[in-house]
Amino acid sequence: MVEADTCKPSGNLRGKKPPPGQCNDNCCEDGKFYTTYKCSPHVSSHTKANLTINSFAAGGDGGGPSECDNHYHSDDEPVVALFLPGGLTTKRGV
Repeated sequence: MVEADTCKPSGNLRGKKPPPGQCNDNCCEDGKFYTTYKCSPHVSSHTKANLTINSFAAGGDGGGPSECDNHYHSDDEPVVALFLPGGLTTKRGV
């Protein structure tokens, strides 16, 4: 079993305007700085993971709203939820 450290801010990433139809202002604003985080343990191509496909829509099989923002999301909106040792991370507009 791998123990996790607390994630700590490690830098900034400048947002770039996404290609048309692939994102919206909720996930990436051109020129806005987003904080990046360094977390433990290190994730590599050898890190084991399980893929599950759930719905974040109301009444879907996800069981409730997204834990990341406490909202439901249409199945037409790409959402990825990563369960890491330090907690849940959700990314919209993937």
